[in-house]
Amino acid sequence: MNDSHFRLPNLPASFGMLLIFGCSCIFHSCQPFEEDLPTVVVEGWIEADRGPVVLVTRSASLSAGSAVAGRDLVLPMAKVTLSDGQETVTLIGGLDNRFVPGYAYTTSRMNGVCGRTYTLRVDVGQQTLTATTTIPLDRPVLDTLYAQPAAGSDGMLLHATFSDPIVSGNRYLFYTQIYPKEKRLFPCPQALFADDLNSLADSNAVVLFRGIHRLSNNGELYTPVYQPGDSVIVAVAGVDDESYRIQRAISETTTTSYNPLFSSTTNLPTNINGGTGYWMGLSMSRYYYVIPDFPAKY
Repeated sequence: MNDSHFRLPNLPASFGMLLIFGCSCIFHSCQPFEEDLPTVVVEGWIEADRGPVVLVTRSASLSAGSAVAGRDLVLPMAKVTLSDGQETVTLIGGLDNRFVPGYAYTTSRMNGVCGRTYTLRVDVGQQTLTATTTIPLDRPVLDTLYAQPAAGSDGMLLHATFSDPIVSGNRYLFYTQIYPKEKRLFPCPQALFADDLNSLADSNAVVLFRGIHRLSNNGELYTPVYQPGDSVIVAVAGVDDESYRIQRAISETTTTSYNPLFSSTTNLPTNINGGTGYWMGLSMSRYYYVIPDFPAKY
């Protein structure tokens, strides 16, 4: 292992940040205008050892060149409850500028547990939406994480290797966050793997482009590379099969669209009964890495 490769410890849990796995505008824009389409969009997740986060918005039909303000999509009066089969808790809504739109429901009374199944219920007026997800039993582990210069760019790309248990059927998602410039984790383009579907190399090597989002905090356009000195949180999550299928569709939509927020007209898959969106359980590990200056030799 040379100087640019090293084995990483897990990031301490106290350093963890809540994350978002997609923009609700994707679900809004992917709905062609029909009177009988669901009007409530739910985006939610529960991570092992952390509380749930749920975004509840209304869908919107967008024509070319149109725009919708996020605050006009928020549904702040929903009743959101969560059950683990033994206990049911009510989530509290409040402003949260880490997300788009900037309003989320959460609770400190229930944290995720690996291997446990969680049922979400959202009541909005006369509408009731439900969804169920399971947090995988095992947490994925990164073996190495290292940076290399990106071809044709003055930036760097992250590379990782990870361990995949012998048993098949595992699904993995990767996310990054440049801390503290970015307020949340963003999904890495095309860094989704299913060990019985993808042709994973023996080393399970992954190229981690910077987590995708439309604009950075200072208004600059998204770029897929990192700069020397960037402090990067890298997260790898195990998810169930249905969550993987939904997140892969979102990834393909955002990375193939000219405008990743508004250009798709294809309906996305959903596991929300009575609405659209997703509810996802995550068995996640986080790591911290500082992008080095360009080394003379790799």
